[in-house]
Amino acid sequence: MAELKTKISVSKDRSRYEDGVKTHRALPPQKVPYNVKYGKEWPKNNVDAIIGMSMANSQNGRSSRRNKKINYDIVNSRFKQSDFSHVLNPYGITDARFQGSATKMQNYNIIRTPLETLKGEEMKMGLNFRAVAINGEAVNEKRAERTKALKKATIQRTMAIVSGDINPETGQPNTQEDPKDIIDFFKTKYANPTEVATNKLLKYLTHKDLLQMKFSKGWEHALISSEEIYFLSIVGGHPSVRACNPLNVEFDRETDSPFIHESDWAMEERWMPVGTVIDLYGDQLKDEDIERLDNGELGGMGFSSNGQYRDFAYDFNGGTDIEPNMGTNTSHIYVANVAWKSYKKIGHLKYISQRTGMVESTTVDESFKMTPDLKESGAVLTWEWVTEVWVGTRIGHDIYVGVRPMENQTGKLPYVGYIYNNINSTATSIVDMVKAHQYTYIIVWWRLEQELAKAKGKKFIMDLAQLPKSKGWTTDQWMYYFDNMGVAWINSREEGRKDDPTTQSKFNQFQAVDMTLSTAISQYMVILQKLEDQVERITGVSPQRAGDIGRSETATGAQRAIIQSTNNTKPLFFYHDLVRQGVMQELLELCKVAYADGLDIEYAVDEKTIETLKIDAGMLNGTNLGVFVTNSFDEAMNKEKLERYLDVALQQDKATLSDIVAVLGSNSISEIRDTLIAGENAKIERDSKAAQEANATQERINQANLADKKEERDQRWAEAKLKSDTTILVAEIGEQSSGETNDELDQRKQELAERKQSTDERIKNEELELKKRAQQETERSNKAKENNKNVKN
Repeated sequence: MAELKTKISVSKDRSRYEDGVKTHRALPPQKVPYNVKYGKEWPKNNVDAIIGMSMANSQNGRSSRRNKKINYDIVNSRFKQSDFSHVLNPYGITDARFQGSATKMQNYNIIRTPLETLKGEEMKMGLNFRAVAINGEAVNEKRAERTKALKKATIQRTMAIVSGDINPETGQPNTQEDPKDIIDFFKTKYANPTEVATNKLLKYLTHKDLLQMKFSKGWEHALISSEEIYFLSIVGGHPSVRACNPLNVEFDRETDSPFIHESDWAMEERWMPVGTVIDLYGDQLKDEDIERLDNGELGGMGFSSNGQYRDFAYDFNGGTDIEPNMGTNTSHIYVANVAWKSYKKIGHLKYISQRTGMVESTTVDESFKMTPDLKESGAVLTWEWVTEVWVGTRIGHDIYVGVRPMENQTGKLPYVGYIYNNINSTATSIVDMVKAHQYTYIIVWWRLEQELAKAKGKKFIMDLAQLPKSKGWTTDQWMYYFDNMGVAWINSREEGRKDDPTTQSKFNQFQAVDMTLSTAISQYMVILQKLEDQVERITGVSPQRAGDIGRSETATGAQRAIIQSTNNTKPLFFYHDLVRQGVMQELLELCKVAYADGLDIEYAVDEKTIETLKIDAGMLNGTNLGVFVTNSFDEAMNKEKLERYLDVALQQDKATLSDIVAVLGSNSISEIRDTLIAGENAKIERDSKAAQEANATQERINQANLADKKEERDQRWAEAKLKSDTTILVAEIGEQSSGETNDELDQRKQELAERKQSTDERIKNEELELKKRAQQETERSNKAKENNKNVKN
């Protein structure tokens, strides 16, 4: 392989490095003994080799660094005027007196709005994940719990069948638990204590490390540069994620793999203030290294990969690179972090255990030697080479720290990321796709402004010979009368009076010149609108998706436009979820190292909830855990649909206001689904209970009505009987009155009146009692109706 040469120059003490040309090949041999790997030269040579290879600037399917810088600037409305020299100076005129125009070219940004919409959608989708045990102790415990629960349910079912305890409606045994429900529970809801602790841990790190903000930053890099990269490490005793700037990272990935963490090596270079270097690497630096940092001996280095200099930026005058002045400012230090895949030799030893008499196996390193006793006992040793990821850092040009194997060996680099849209071509971002449209938009606006600058209204041409100079008029005096009185004074005999006073100049009439807005204005406006439509179509962010729905547009039409636009960006969100899942998985692997001795903390979930997180020492190391991130794009779409159904559920009394509040505070579609199902079941239960109450109330009313009718019949019978008795009594009195004296007759009349009064009072009391019962029954019925109404609400 051709040698890769990197010139190192230090402006402060250049003489020390005039002959310092370091030569790097690919990577030093990796198949070396451990005593070599942990020696002094091999780690340094690997770090230097990777830095050298990164400076070779092999694109490997990536867009160039210059192209990325242009993308970032164009998104922020910055561009170089020199990029438009073919428009501003098409003839290549070098004389500055004949350059320039009436208007200045500037950026009217049509890219940023679609990008902000996509960034907002990504923030709204949230981060929903679940850690599940794949194998190990937690899986064995889960299987044991499931077997125990199934065994218990089977025994209960058998006893119910034997005893004849069968539900007559379903024909199934009456048991507390159904084996099918147990199986579904362990598939969907059951969580081993290790899984519960792991999910709490990841949620804690999500809040503590501001993961959603960092994922949003990585998503922005993906939209602009087509690369999304994160670096994972342990900072302050806790796993941490950092969104990397694609301009600072180089890597050598496998041709057909878009994943950066599957590369053979990766390198990230940054210019750091001295204080940051001390914070990150102070515990690994020697006293003399600290002294060199303090004295400024390591700052001011003028080299880096692909021309990235300290404090790189564009100036505020729109487009030239700041010239680096490395000789005067030594406050920033060049730091390069590298990671690469080495490999090591491991052995698999199978032997017969003296304790159990069974064949057991273990893993040994390359220093292991088979003893004669093991050979005689039938032990078998097989060797293989496996991947081992190494990391390291170079500070300045000759300080190496932390060159060692990674503690969490997963076979992947600590730089996790993805390259978008690079199948058999250079990676292309959304900004790359619409950059030409943005440039054309800038040019058209510049042309439009030129037309506006030319618009001077209607003008006329006047012959100065017509000016009445003989009358002592000046041009300013003439303009005064022209502007204020609207009269253009002329002297038709002014011209030619010296030679022939009888002559007069011909009055040529003033010629009008139309300098109003031209028809090109409307044509330019049509072109601008077409460019805006093209950007919306390419980015997949239609006006409807951004919330701009016309008054005359139907709901179906708007929904169709949103669906069409979301299909354009759905692949981007899918790959973004894959990257986030990879980051969460590697973050969990780092937790096994960071919390090997356990963790016991309390943290705030929200403004009201405090969660306790306790992880025992070694809990995470006994189980292989997988992190699964839900498809955020599909989940967001489904979440919006379900939220619309909440209004319907509320109107149909299938959800309460408290359900709505709970759903709005949730980012999980499963929680929304469970809320709707629970609300519907509660609605069915309330309706059933209300129907039972209504039936009971109606039964009481019917019984009361029957009682009232019976009493009414009894009363009518009593009244009829009273009338009959009265008639008979009157007849008897009439028959007997003929032989009775007046005193006797009066006495009998008095008795009859008293009996009638007593009967009337009894009838009146009975009527009052009936009315009282009817009122009580009405109040009871109204109260039952009110209770049913409260249950529904």
